[in-house]
Amino acid sequence: MKTLEKYIKENQERHIHHHVLSVNGDGSIYIHPQGVDGDTIDFEVKGNELIPKR
Repeated sequence: MKTLEKYIKENQERHIHHHVLSVNGDGSIYIHPQGVDGDTIDFEVKGNELIPKR
């Protein structure tokens, strides 16, 4: 499972600085690089915490 920290660092190395954060119907979110191929990571939201979905 990729952490948010690793996702950000890998994308910075690829000079990707714009990302899309979308909310799923169940209230979870996913983050994906905007307009380019890349990993998508999914999280459940609990208060102000992001909990990685496995």
